[in-house]
Amino acid sequence: MSMEDAVTLGLKALKKATEEEKLNPKAVEIGVVRHGDNFRRLDESEVETFIAKVNQE
Repeated sequence: MSMEDAVTLGLKALKKATEEEKLNPKAVEIGVVRHGDNFRRLDESEVETFIAKVNQE
């Protein structure tokens, strides 16, 4: 599974668990760790891009 697919899946689960119609990018933080890399927090524009995709579904 790609990092993008994993983030999207996590956001879909969060959306379903909160029973909100749309996720709020200001209320969500996303961090990723890839093999061989350090932890990285996605910046606000990256989070907004992922959330926009999930909110459209």
